Order: sequence, then structure tokens, then C-alpha cells
Amino acid sequence: MTVIVDKELCLTAEIKDDDNEYDSTVEVLGLATYSNSESTVLSYASIFETLWIQAELKSKKKVAYFLAKGSQYGNSCQILMDILSLRKRLR
Repeated sequence: MTVIVDKELCLTAEIKDDDNEYDSTVEVLGLATYSNSESTVLSYASIFETLWIQAELKSKKKVAYFLAKGSQYGNSCQILMDILSLRKRLR
């Protein structure tokens, strides 16, 4: 688990096997690191932002695919229903 706060602080914690029941939250956590180092925090933030952009592009690619397939549909309402269905699955 990684938490980034205002691109200034970063907390990364290992989560042990959470399938087992533990008495407290402390028992679930393994190694943890805290950093306020600019380079470390910005590195983690960059990774998160890259993953976010990739997810958005994948979503847009799927919508574009349905729009390109539009000529195969006889009814434009069907296209809209397919796009709305896809958006619900992506959330």
C-alpha cells in the first residue's frame, strides 16, 4: 500500500496475508517506510500518474472501438447502450 500526500510525503507499507483474521491493524502491517525526500515522493507520484493515464487511454480506446463499429449497427440507440454499458463496467 502506498499513500502520497500533496506530492510531499510518502508512506509505503507491506500488507501481510490479510485473509487471516488479526486482532489489530498493526499485526496486518509488515515493513513500512516513510519519506519526505522529494525524489522518492515524486517517483511514486510519477508511477501513479502513469498508471492513471494508461487506464484513461484504455477506456477511450474501448469507446473509440465501439464508435468505429457503429456502421455495423442499424440503430444508433444500440451504440449508445453499448457505450453506457462499457462505461459502467470500467468503473
